[in-house]
Amino acid sequence: MPRKLLRQFLPKGASMLKSDLVNILVAKQNITQKQAEATVDTVFESMKEALVRGEKLEIRGLGSFHVQHYKAYEGHNPKTGVPLKVKAKRGLLFRTGKELKDRVNRPGPDGKVAPLPEQD
Repeated sequence: MPRKLLRQFLPKGASMLKSDLVNILVAKQNITQKQAEATVDTVFESMKEALVRGEKLEIRGLGSFHVQHYKAYEGHNPKTGVPLKVKAKRGLLFRTGKELKDRVNRPGPDGKVAPLPEQD
């Protein structure tokens, strides 16, 4: 997508929202707002369902998501020091793909990687 087109949807330093993805899809694919929303919803719902089932999700050029299992353990309240039991749980991990990592860290014309814009 040309930078000019992307900038009309995302001001510099802004977070990309689901609605921004829908708007970009509408502009790039020349489809209706409803079709774009349905497409984005279908993709995200399919990703969520796969992760809930414990499957690894890999998107070439972006990265991979996987579910990490953590065993129950005995911890403590850091304020009071009182011991407490922490239940077993599952966490979601994301590992960036090489292509995306390289693009994010690509040096600019001055040979330096540009700093991220400051967040409010």
